[in-house]
Amino acid sequence: MTAQSRVTGARRSPITWVLIAAGLVLAVVIARPILRSLTPAPRLEPAVRLLAEGKYAEAEAKLSEILAYEPSNPRARLAMADVLVSREEPDPKEALKLLARVRPAMPSQAAYALVLRGKAEKQLHHPGKAEADWAEALRLDPLVGEAGWLLLELYYTENRVGEARQLALRLSRNEPNARDRVRLLLEPIRFDAQPLAAAGIIPLFKEAVANDPDDRPAALAYYRAKARDGTGIEEAVTALRALVQRHPDDLACWAGLLDALDRTGDLDGMEKVLTSMPTALASGSQIARFRGRLALARKDYAGAIAEFEAALSQNDSDRELFHRLSEAYKLAGKAAEAEATKAREADIEAARVELRGIKGREEEEGRPGLFEDASQRPDLGVRFDPVLYKKLASLRERMRHPDEARAWHKLVLRDLPDDEESLAAVARLGETSSP
Repeated sequence: MTAQSRVTGARRSPITWVLIAAGLVLAVVIARPILRSLTPAPRLEPAVRLLAEGKYAEAEAKLSEILAYEPSNPRARLAMADVLVSREEPDPKEALKLLARVRPAMPSQAAYALVLRGKAEKQLHHPGKAEADWAEALRLDPLVGEAGWLLLELYYTENRVGEARQLALRLSRNEPNARDRVRLLLEPIRFDAQPLAAAGIIPLFKEAVANDPDDRPAALAYYRAKARDGTGIEEAVTALRALVQRHPDDLACWAGLLDALDRTGDLDGMEKVLTSMPTALASGSQIARFRGRLALARKDYAGAIAEFEAALSQNDSDRELFHRLSEAYKLAGKAAEAEATKAREADIEAARVELRGIKGREEEEGRPGLFEDASQRPDLGVRFDPVLYKKLASLRERMRHPDEARAWHKLVLRDLPDDEESLAAVARLGETSSP
């Protein structure tokens, strides 16, 4: 190379260098698909299998390879998000970022993404957002895995028994898996057989309430538990008062405040709340139990009886309401009515004990209840058991849950369509539904 050519090369113009750089980029762009065609694509199935087996570290490594090869693969992104919320040390924030970039190819993928997003939100102590995601997932795909179970778990911890019952019955009617059909019908029974103690509820929702004081179901679960536990009565009442001020049209908020005041025996406070409530809410049957409590304390026995009967017309499975009504009858001098009401209360309690079992004591050996026995059966639902189903149906009918009793009998009729006992029970119970 001559001296002149060396000078010319050293003095190449900026445009020349830009063209050279552009050529290199173009070469890479052209070469990438060629290289990818020569390199076998990493397979998703082994990663999904590892995820299903709970081998999250191995699944994550394989999914990282897949996403490096094909970053926009929606199935790989969903699987990676599943790893992030399922592993021993979850990373819900990263999972949410990943899910935000998922473009589902079909409704089932969209539902799966919502299930995972709900899990991440729950881990971040946002149960209200999680509930919305899981409910939308069920709307998109009624058979989407986990969404229904996750909602039922949330309703259980928030003591939303009515919603849990409706959801469990609805899901069981369309559930193709025999085992899950039976498990779904057991879920409403859990509220009676294994009720959560207040001390167990408080830590579940402490951070959720701090994150969002207007997540009403979480706030009600948390503060009602604080009032019942006796560890934060004043805090609970103050917070519930603030909640009804922000949501004056929400009946559940008013009922939560009245329940806290009832548990603490603040009758004057109950009276002030009842008189300050919107008339349309205060006069409803769902508030009748509190009006009856106040009337009983004021020795207005006729008024108490009327209110408790109104409350029982809304929910005749409430053992405590029967107890209070029996007391009102007794104080009003109506001994026969008091004894009949007491007998109904005793029947509900006896059925509950049979479901719940008896804890061991010094003078009495403990025994598991029917709920625990059924839940722990390895062949539950797989082996048809009409005796168990009819027994559970009988107990739920005694506890004033005819819709559940009917569902158990219909489970019998799936395999024994001519069973006379269950046919008669279904006809007798009709299409009723408890609250």
